[in-house]
Amino acid sequence: GHEAAVTSLAWARDGKKLFSGAEDGTLHMHAMSSQRAGKPFSRDGRLLCLEVSPSGAFLAAGWQSGVVAVFSLS
Repeated sequence: GHEAAVTSLAWARDGKKLFSGAEDGTLHMHAMSSQRAGKPFSRDGRLLCLEVSPSGAFLAAGWQSGVVAVFSLS
């Protein structure tokens, strides 16, 4: 899990995954079928926002440091 407060959540369009971001800069993907978190992705600074694209193909994440990352979900 996260080592700091969770700041953002986003559901995958299919409802099978939940993404969470936290003040410690980590981004986790939680598979609902196994109820386990995958390997975290981390950047410097607090993770501020998460959004899944309307097509469900991408996840965008933004950090306080100004970094924006787009991940493929396919």
